[in-house]
Amino acid sequence: MVKLWRSKNPYVAHYRMLKLNLDKPDKKQKSQEIPETVIVDENVLGSTPILSIKEKFDSPEVPIIGIGGAGGRILGNIVNRVNKYGVSLDTALIETDKINLEKQNVKFKLHIGTTTYGTAKQYRKASETYEKEKDKIESFIDNYLENFPQKTRHDLVFLILGSGGTGVGIAIKLVDYLISKGKRPVPILVLPARYENTRTKFIAAAALYHFTYAPGSRSKGLMTLLVDNDEFFVENEGQPFDKIFGAVNEKIGATIADLLVATELESDGYSSDLNEFLEIFRTVKGIGIIAEFDSDTCQGNLTEIFDASIKESVSYQVNPRNCTRGYIFIQATKDKVTSKSYRDFFNTFSNKDIFHEFKVMDNEGLHFRGVFVGIPIPEKLRNFMRDAEDVRVYLLNEEKKRDEGGRINPKIDKLKDGEEIEVKAPQEIAEELAREATLKRRGELEDDH
Repeated sequence: MVKLWRSKNPYVAHYRMLKLNLDKPDKKQKSQEIPETVIVDENVLGSTPILSIKEKFDSPEVPIIGIGGAGGRILGNIVNRVNKYGVSLDTALIETDKINLEKQNVKFKLHIGTTTYGTAKQYRKASETYEKEKDKIESFIDNYLENFPQKTRHDLVFLILGSGGTGVGIAIKLVDYLISKGKRPVPILVLPARYENTRTKFIAAAALYHFTYAPGSRSKGLMTLLVDNDEFFVENEGQPFDKIFGAVNEKIGATIADLLVATELESDGYSSDLNEFLEIFRTVKGIGIIAEFDSDTCQGNLTEIFDASIKESVSYQVNPRNCTRGYIFIQATKDKVTSKSYRDFFNTFSNKDIFHEFKVMDNEGLHFRGVFVGIPIPEKLRNFMRDAEDVRVYLLNEEKKRDEGGRINPKIDKLKDGEEIEVKAPQEIAEELAREATLKRRGELEDDH
C-alpha cells in the first residue's frame, strides 16, 4: 500500500515527498550505504503540482543536454512535464548505458562506449571514451544545437548530470567543446546524499573542482547549479532507495521545466521574460541553486511563506537571499498576494538584481519557482570540497585491490605512473591522508612504496 507524506509545514500543504506504508524500518537501515547500482523507480506518485496555465505559448528556448543515467532520467521528466503544458521541447542525451538511453523520452540520443551498462562509476574511463569518440560526440552536439528551434539568439546551454562516471567524465570534456563553439554551458549537478558511497562523493567533488573551483586555468570558470539529494534521503530514511531517487528526479525535472515555461508566459503585472532569465547567467561564476515550493493557501505574507517553505525545496541548503542574481516566478490566487507583501519580499534580498514574474491563477494556492546564482560558498560545501582537494586519492592510488575471495576489484581506476589528480579522498580518510602527505612533503615521513 503506497501513501504520500504530507508536509508538517503549515504553508506547504501539498504532498511533497513519497512515503511508503511499510513496517517501521530497522534502525540498522539508517546507516545503510546506498549501493552503486540502483534501479530507479520512475513511476513515483506525489508529483510536483503543475502550474495553472490556460494561455497558449511557445516552446522553451533553452537547449538541454542530459549526460549519464541521472541526467537521462531527469531529462525525461523535463520533457514529460513540458508536454503536459501542450508544448514540446527538443533535448539531447548522451549515455553509455544503452538500456537507460532507450527508455527516455528524448528526441536526440547518442550511445557511446563499447559496453551496454555504463562505466561502473569510473569518470576517468568516461573521459577516455570521449576522446576516443570525440568526432562522433561533437558531431552529435552540433546537429542538436543547429536543429534546436530558437527565436531568441543566445548562448546558454544547460547540462544535466548526476555524480556518476558517465555524467561527470563526459561533461568535463564536453564543456570545453561548447565553450569553443561560443556557448555558455551551465551544469546542473545533483550532489550525492550522505548515504551514497565514497566513490560517488569523490566523483561529485571532481566535477565541482573542474567546473568551478580549480585554481587558475584548470577551472572551466562555470556557474554550477547544485541540487541536494541529502534532504530527501534524510526525510525518507529507511525507505527504498529506488522510490526516493525516482521522486527526486521528478521534482528536479518539474522545477527546471516550469522555470523554462515561465519565461514564455505573459506576465500579469510584474514583468520578466526569457532575456532576464538569460541575463542572470552572464558573467556570474561559482554556485547557484534552483528552488520550488507549492502551497494550498496564500494565507500570511509572502516573506513568511518563503521562509517556511524554502527548506523543503530541492535547492542545496544555502541562503538564496545572498545571491548575486536571481529569477523568480510566482503564481498565486487573484488578490491574495498584495503589492506591499510582494515588494517587501524582494526587499529582503541583499542584491536587487532579481528578475521576477507574477501570474494570477484561478484556483486557491501559490506556486514558487526560482533560480539563484552567484551564492557564497556555504560551510557544508566547503567541508565537502575540503575532503576532496590537494592530495592523491586513496582509492585511485593503490594497487588493484582484492576482496576476501581473492578476486580483483574492477572498480579501482588506477593512476598512471607519475600522474597526479586534483582531488583527494572522501571524509573518512581525508584527514589521515592529508597529515601523511604533509609529513612526506617535509621529508619527515618516508614513502612506503
